[in-house]
Amino acid sequence: MMASRVDALVQAIKTALTAPAMTSVPVGDIYVDLVYAIDQTKTLALAIEEGIEPEPNLNGLIGRAERRVNVDVHVIAKGLAPFRGADPALVESYNRIMADRTLGGLALDIQEGPTERRRAPAEQSIGVITKTYIVEFRTSAHSLEN
Repeated sequence: MMASRVDALVQAIKTALTAPAMTSVPVGDIYVDLVYAIDQTKTLALAIEEGIEPEPNLNGLIGRAERRVNVDVHVIAKGLAPFRGADPALVESYNRIMADRTLGGLALDIQEGPTERRRAPAEQSIGVITKTYIVEFRTSAHSLEN
């Protein structure tokens, strides 16, 4: 069974963040699930998750669909001043993702989306910075795979 193009895009982003290893976040602290990442991290981790995928544009491309998906890269930091601690990982992950805006040919382009900083009220020492990337890609009109 084939994976969707969205799954392939998320895996390509994870590869961009792990090979070679980042200087700010060890490879073992880069996940594809936010809740698991929050549970596992002692100080700093990344989580990559697919988000909103609007309906495709089928106009003007016979047999093809233009698609977009939001991919959220969450930087999770624990400790005092968590946003300050997360900032180097935010910058490094941004630079790596935007270095190849086609993700090895899987995407047409990546656009920068919003950045959100959140702190959980009950967990005073945890901060999460979420950077959204809008990934544009094409598939055949009747497939989520290619």
